[in-house]
Amino acid sequence: PVTSCWFIDTCEVAYFYYYFKQIVPYPALGGIAWQRRKGYLTLALTLFKLVNSYVVAYSDPRLITVNIPIVDLDPCLRGFKIGMVSDLHLGPLSSSYDTQLSLDLLGVSEGNVDALMLVGDIGDQPITDSLVEKFAPYKDVAEGGMTNKVFWTSGNHENIVGVQPYRDLMAESGIVSLENNYTHVTSEGCGSNVGVDFIGVADYTGYTRMTGGGEGDVNQIIKPDIEYAASRIPAQNVENGNPLILLSHQPREWEKADAVGVNLMVSGHTHGGQA
Repeated sequence: PVTSCWFIDTCEVAYFYYYFKQIVPYPALGGIAWQRRKGYLTLALTLFKLVNSYVVAYSDPRLITVNIPIVDLDPCLRGFKIGMVSDLHLGPLSSSYDTQLSLDLLGVSEGNVDALMLVGDIGDQPITDSLVEKFAPYKDVAEGGMTNKVFWTSGNHENIVGVQPYRDLMAESGIVSLENNYTHVTSEGCGSNVGVDFIGVADYTGYTRMTGGGEGDVNQIIKPDIEYAASRIPAQNVENGNPLILLSHQPREWEKADAVGVNLMVSGHTHGGQA
């Protein structure tokens, strides 16, 4: 994360410098002397952004509590806790420490979470033995006390590097894939049809990839389909008024989500402080 922040911040500075140079030609403001000042300014901005990236990346996460009321919530679901992780971007500079840290921050390791959602861009490279090792803490959780309670849906980066091996990794790890799919989790004391319903959609880059735009193997990519995912929910669950949570890597198509009765939509992609 630190490296990616540094790279993005440096690109932003370069972008600013390029357009500033086009708008304000240096002869108009002092010739070579002004050119030198612009160089110093660019260097200062780059160093500032670099230091800021390190400070932000290594600071404790800032937690914000948001109350999301759900009307007519069954009393047996009170206290049901759901964790979310997205945009971990496991790659060459990551390790299993990053994966384990995300679980520790959510309290998964202490058994404080009843379901765990992996909402896209968990990986940032093709599947290798190294990435499987980094992913191992999630597998341990899914195969341990949270069987059938860990869910995943794809993000744009999985589509770019090859999404089918990620689907295979999820299946091998005991993680439920929710690309245009549905699953249900009940809580102790609830009936078999009373609980929380989860649906997920494949990443929205499926629209552009399927038409030949962008990167990624179009033979591996599927288009997002909220309506199809919602149609898989049993009628009894709908009649019970179960809360419906949507996993969508990109925060898009709220109108469709509302139309199928979604109570809460969880997304990543914007890097705004997920998990």
